[in-house]
Amino acid sequence: MTEFLAIIKALGWPGAFLFTIYFCVKYPDKIQIWISLVQRYFGNRSLKYERKSISNEIEGRINLFAKKINSEVGNIFPYGIKMEWVEDSSKGFDREAFRKKDQVIIKMKHHTNQDRNLSVAILEYVSKGLIPKGRLYVSKNIMKSIDFKMVHKILLSNRSYSAVEYFSDHILYPEVEEVPEIKKFLEKMHTLDDHGFFASILLFELMILGKKIPQGIENVRKRVIAEVKDFISFLDNIATSKPGEEAELHFIRKEIRVSLLLVARSEYFGYTKNYLWRFGRNLEEGCERVYIASTGTNIKFAKTVSSEIENKYEVEKSLEKTLNVMNRKGDFTKGYICLFQPKNDSALSITTKEAS
Repeated sequence: MTEFLAIIKALGWPGAFLFTIYFCVKYPDKIQIWISLVQRYFGNRSLKYERKSISNEIEGRINLFAKKINSEVGNIFPYGIKMEWVEDSSKGFDREAFRKKDQVIIKMKHHTNQDRNLSVAILEYVSKGLIPKGRLYVSKNIMKSIDFKMVHKILLSNRSYSAVEYFSDHILYPEVEEVPEIKKFLEKMHTLDDHGFFASILLFELMILGKKIPQGIENVRKRVIAEVKDFISFLDNIATSKPGEEAELHFIRKEIRVSLLLVARSEYFGYTKNYLWRFGRNLEEGCERVYIASTGTNIKFAKTVSSEIENKYEVEKSLEKTLNVMNRKGDFTKGYICLFQPKNDSALSITTKEAS
């Protein structure tokens, strides 16, 4: 409170008023969470305030997470969320979710267990709002494993540990025990996430699939579903390979045409020529996107490689980020991922800029 009054004194009341308006416009989701805390106080006296507090907190936290991951990866969450509590006496009704304009509308009964409310609401949102077009080209069980992994990430990002426990015990565990394939691919999703491949590569590629493939062609959909399954195994093989082991780094099929350029060979440090040559070969072989990946002390050199690629080739940088990852030795460290693709999508062969 003392710091708040000091800010008002420094800015003056007109300045503080304008600052408050700016903050509300800039960070509406954080304001929504703060409002939920106030409503929680009155919720002890009113069921109406209690429900509104819960819905504001859920909406605010989900929207914050979605905006953050969209800013880092791409528009994998194109929808916001709107919660509506309903009194439905019909037998068997618990909740429903549907998309309307730019929001996922979730209608559900209120439960006294708030961990359940949070877990169920996030799962419903993810199942409708995460890569909505791309998910058409993923098998049901694999898509469930992706959804479950994303729910787990959202709950952890909010430090909702009791909700994580509820979700694991009452929603996740019964599903994976009943369907072994979900358990198998959920383990792969955890591995891909540990190595930085889950959102930055897998979900990004699935988002692109949803944009490029016309809907309604069933034989194409079935072929792409098989392709996606193989692509997940391809990424998992890279993530689980040990130091010194060779893993296939190209995945060139009908729809997914990508390569990973791992900057990890210490004998190449200071010599970018080998990586530039490999990048050019990737494009010549038909790769539509090439991911530069590195960890730990290799990151500085990887950024140099990325910079020289951008200067040498007619490509655009679609993504560049550092994140916490696990390296091949099993240690957690900093990771780096940078994505390049040719500027001319119709001509994937190499076109160099005027250089030497």
